[in-house]
Amino acid sequence: MDLNDAAVREKLLNKHPIIWRGYIVITPMISNAYSMVREFIWLRRTGLFMYAQPRMGKTQCALAIRQLISAEFPEKYPLYHIADENRRLNFMRELVGSIGQIKGHHETYSVLLEKFIMHVRTELTSLDGNHFVLILDEMQLVAMEHYNALLIIHNRLNSYGISMTTIGFGQPSILDRRKLFVHSNAANLVARFLSQAIEFEGCFSSDTLKKILFQYDHEKEYPADSGWSFTRFFLPLAFAAGFRLAAHHQLIWQQLVLVVGDYFVERIPLEHVFRVIEYLLIYNRGNDSEKFELNEAVIRFAVEQSDIREFLGSMQSNPGIG
Repeated sequence: MDLNDAAVREKLLNKHPIIWRGYIVITPMISNAYSMVREFIWLRRTGLFMYAQPRMGKTQCALAIRQLISAEFPEKYPLYHIADENRRLNFMRELVGSIGQIKGHHETYSVLLEKFIMHVRTELTSLDGNHFVLILDEMQLVAMEHYNALLIIHNRLNSYGISMTTIGFGQPSILDRRKLFVHSNAANLVARFLSQAIEFEGCFSSDTLKKILFQYDHEKEYPADSGWSFTRFFLPLAFAAGFRLAAHHQLIWQQLVLVVGDYFVERIPLEHVFRVIEYLLIYNRGNDSEKFELNEAVIRFAVEQSDIREFLGSMQSNPGIG
């Protein structure tokens, strides 16, 4: 497979992670979050949660932390689960669904519980480990009775010599729910699952952008292990001539500031920043040449296509979003 052939790359395009959004960038914010989480996991503490306003990159962080746990602690079993307010009555069913073992809608709570416990034990046996890490996204949607279900899972696993750590990600309303639990004499649930609150820093800066762009230039590859970074895949001639996105971080930053403003640019959800980068690569692949360079007009087009203005309008009319 000759990736230098543009026709070959076009055939692979639909499966590129940038097209189907199947990749994770380890941003400085994620690195900072993991540096706090990893020691918590290493010490086998029972539960912490991170919180931030919507669309600040919590889910990306949660998924990245799952990958980082598996890489650094291969004997631990991390499982990612999204809480869903619309199906609270089926919390255990949703948990079992996260491991892909739902076969019918008539299984009892006890059957689902046993199925989940057995799955965790089996996974850890295969890893020669005894530590289960549940990564729970949208944690503010989890009701008290479901924390009680998690407590049962925790105790059952403990009876088999398995430690359990819960890492939660939620919106700031989770703080109100923790207060409610304390006032409802459910301090045991707080101690087990909500003992430590960490604010997820979603700050964004020119230096952060440079570090993100570096990953597109050098660390993110497609096809896997091909040596073709994302930047090289879309702009191979320019890349061979020395073009790098990271070298243009100041120019990209300046265009973001022009559109969004100094006050709001640090609060832009990274989802929109990734869109800008993706548009720069996707829509310029036909302009690839040894002399290719980014200019203000090209970057401005990518910024406009990213829907940043739409988000900014929502944030200005609803200040609580940012």
